[in-house]
Amino acid sequence: NITEVFTLIPEASGEMKTKMQGDVRELAKVMGLDLTDATKALYGAISAGVPADNAVSFLETAAKAAIGGVATLEDSVAALTTVINGYGMEVDMAEEVSDILFTTVKLGVTNMTELAANIGKVTPVAADLGIEFKEVGAMFATMTKIFGAGKTAEVGTAIKSMLSEMSKEGMRAFDNFKQFNGGQGFPAFIKGGGSVADALKIMATAAKASGKSLKDMFRGVESGNAALALASNNFQLLDGNMEAFKNTTGASQEAFEAME
Repeated sequence: NITEVFTLIPEASGEMKTKMQGDVRELAKVMGLDLTDATKALYGAISAGVPADNAVSFLETAAKAAIGGVATLEDSVAALTTVINGYGMEVDMAEEVSDILFTTVKLGVTNMTELAANIGKVTPVAADLGIEFKEVGAMFATMTKIFGAGKTAEVGTAIKSMLSEMSKEGMRAFDNFKQFNGGQGFPAFIKGGGSVADALKIMATAAKASGKSLKDMFRGVESGNAALALASNNFQLLDGNMEAFKNTTGASQEAFEAME
């Protein structure tokens, strides 16, 4: 019911309400959406912080993502708002975020629904460290390909554990990286323009030189497994994905058009 949406924007004028109702109806008609689903998704978007003035255009981006990704509109809205809120982005970056999510789906073994449920495990710590969302996408793509179908939740937990251990002073991974990186810790390394991949390569080289496994550089099982997966085949898969993520523009539109 559109009336429920208006409870979130009590300051809206009658003119604004009429326009929003008409815009949602038109969007549902043009995109072939169920009007009830579109209205629920609009409610979800506004309640997640999307400004009312931008809500319908945001919903259009989410609808394309849902159709292209064979996901529900609700999942699409959830995925986009989770990333936007986690990184403190402006809502007009929704299309760019959608392109990165689609590239993750294309290069990995995951889908929009699984990403919607699990990407939020990583975005807060990644955003806090200053890790670009494209690199988060590359890590998810790499690890879901290695872990296999239906493992997106495990991947999200493992990446979060790895980044947390590398960034927290006193943890084994933090101390090891700092020791082998000339006294500079992981957070400072990232802030200075380094990448997670580069940091893991430093640790892998040090581990090999001392006759150990990269996994030995970590205390946690999940964090160590994440590092090993990302380092698979001498980082070839991760490096290839990092290169592919440099240009993700148009990925969601391409998927939408293919499904259309």
